Amino acid sequence: MEIYFNELSLLPYPQDDSEIYKRIDNFCHLLKMLLSPTKDDIIQPKDYIIRSNDTAANMMVAENISLINFIKRQKRESKFDFLLQCFKRPYIPDDNEHHELYQEQQSTIFEIEKNGMRVHCHGLGCAAIAHTFAIGFNSESFWDKMIFPLIRTNENLVDEMHNVICLSNINHFIHQDFITWSQKNTATNPPISTLSPDQKNIPTFGTHHGNNILRKFAELIVKDQYVDFVISSDEFDRNTSSFIKKIHPDGRILFVLHWHQDGYSILIKTTGLNYYQTEYIAQHLTKKYEGR
Repeated sequence: MEIYFNELSLLPYPQDDSEIYKRIDNFCHLLKMLLSPTKDDIIQPKDYIIRSNDTAANMMVAENISLINFIKRQKRESKFDFLLQCFKRPYIPDDNEHHELYQEQQSTIFEIEKNGMRVHCHGLGCAAIAHTFAIGFNSESFWDKMIFPLIRTNENLVDEMHNVICLSNINHFIHQDFITWSQKNTATNPPISTLSPDQKNIPTFGTHHGNNILRKFAELIVKDQYVDFVISSDEFDRNTSSFIKKIHPDGRILFVLHWHQDGYSILIKTTGLNYYQTEYIAQHLTKKYEGR
């Protein structure tokens, strides 16, 4: 995923070496949580690219000190080295899917209202264009909010508002708004089941007259890559025409075989890790298996 560096967060510059160190150290802790949320020490820069118009050589993190100069000063600490692999320029390269839109909107750049003034914000604006989030230093209390309204004046000279997320401290990473954003934006990429179809459990469904129908459908749906197993049958529902009856955030989905007169219901366990992924899987299964 490509995210965008908030260049406005470089200022105000730190006043001394200890403040420089603290600011960049906090930034690295944030990246650790972002890149390896379940691994304290393993950094995987390939997972995220931080887009910026500056390289580590010309990104000034303090008066007359570039990011690369700061890293070189930390001779006995290699924990900052991975930053050199994370930053890539420019913000939106020519081959990026959002480049055409970025070019169109250069004449109406995004701005943010800061300290009573409207200020150009390239990194935040690119994050808005790319429908992703920005990241920056926690350089002042202004950046504590995490969600910021951006202003873009359109071709009709009307101000449009666009909200964008900017992470600048570790509390943002665990903030419910960011968790919800992350879940929504990974909904179309749920994990694949590690079980083969013959390893996926199918219950006996008891002895009611719909047993054969439910078993036939269960044997069909466990072939899907997002299905882990079939949990059970459920109440008959003769009054619905909807295949999806209930979606649970833990990956369970209750389906009704409404094309059968008695409305047999079946509860399955999918690979969905949250509501949004499970909802995506429910729609996927509907397209493939409803009416079969």
